[in-house]
Formats: sequence, structure tokens, C-alpha cells
Amino acid sequence: MLVKIIVNTLVNNLKITGVMTLLNLYYAISARYNPHILLRKEKLLAMGNQVELPATSATVPFRALKLNEARLYLLAGVFIALDVLVPWACHQFYPLAGPTFLPMHLFVILAGLLFGWRAGLLVGLVTPLVSFGVSGMPVLAVLPQITVEVVFYGLAAGILRERFKLGIIWSVVGAMLIGRLCLGLAVLLIYLGGVNPFHYVWSVIAQGWPGMLSQLIILPLLVRWLGQYWGMRDARQ
Repeated sequence: MLVKIIVNTLVNNLKITGVMTLLNLYYAISARYNPHILLRKEKLLAMGNQVELPATSATVPFRALKLNEARLYLLAGVFIALDVLVPWACHQFYPLAGPTFLPMHLFVILAGLLFGWRAGLLVGLVTPLVSFGVSGMPVLAVLPQITVEVVFYGLAAGILRERFKLGIIWSVVGAMLIGRLCLGLAVLLIYLGGVNPFHYVWSVIAQGWPGMLSQLIILPLLVRWLGQYWGMRDARQ
């Protein structure tokens, strides 16, 4: 029963975000040839604002933080602390929790989804280095490629959400694909062909699929809840 609910939730989210993406593309292309298309879109949006709609990927508040905002560094510090503490706690219960459940990836992608590519980049770059200094994880042998991987997770999640206006799930999927691609390129450059990057990435995916699945379930829920929270806070201010 629980599996059925989870699958239905994912399917519904993919349908909603897919339709919104196609509609946005349609309006963007059509407006170049017919300016009246924009007027129709505005009328539809005005009609839609008169009814209460459930929170979807397109309606979740999103605010990209700039490099000159103090809030960026404050929130990045909170996310980095969580990203160090949670993997460490998971390792206390299960030694292979890191490569299996990928707890370090969670807050990096979340930072990009909530606050844009700058936050994702900052959290992704600093987290592995702080984690290694505090707990020795990830180990030095894999620290360079993991750092490259998580940097591009946060960067890609933020860019897809901020610049391309993709929905939450599509941004997560895109960040996963880009992060794995960059991991393979990093392995290729670091080991200069001594390690097959395709086999390396496939072994990482084969071991980490529970974490990837959990991210597709947990991240949309977290982004919606936290996005609504920050949206209400900004409205009060």
C-alpha cells in the first residue's frame, strides 16, 4: 500500500511538472510570432488565481540568493553543518550508509533547489572538505571526485530550477544525471584512464540506488514545505 502511494505521488508530480514545462515552452515560442498569446496566458493566470490550487512544483516559492546577501552564507553554513552531521550519524548505525543512502547529496541538492545555484555550489564545495576534516569522510582516496560530484549536484539543481524554471522532480533528476556525468569525467581525469569511468559510475549507481530513490521522494516534500515556510516569512517581512 505504501509503495503504491509513493509511486502514485511520483507519477502525479511528473505529470504536473511535465505539463507545466510544455506549456511554458509553448507560450515562449508562440509569443515570438503572436503577441496575443501572452494576453491569453495572463487571462488564464488571472482566472487560476481566483481558485485555490494545491502546491505544485510551479507554485512553490523560490528565491535565488545572491553572493552579496548575508543570508546566503548563513543558510549555507546551516546546510553544511547538517550535511556533515547527518552522514556521520548514519555511519554510526551502518558503515556503508554513505555510498548506499547518499546523505551528503541530500542537503547539497536541497540548497540548490531552495536558494539557487550559488547556494548549491557553496554547500557542495565546502561540505566534503569540512566533513573530511571533521570525521575523515569521505576518505582521501575518493575525496577529489566526490567533491566534483556534489559541487555539480548543487550547481545543476540550482541552475535547472532558477534559470530553466524546471519543476522540483525534473531538477532533481537533471542534477543526478549531471552529477554522475561529472563524476565519470573526474575519474577519467584523475586516474588518466587507469580506472574505467563507466564501470566506476555504474558501480556507484548500483550501490546508491536506495539513496537516489529516497531523494526523489524526500526532496520534493522538503522543498515544498521549506519553500512555503520561507515564502510566508518573506511575505511578513
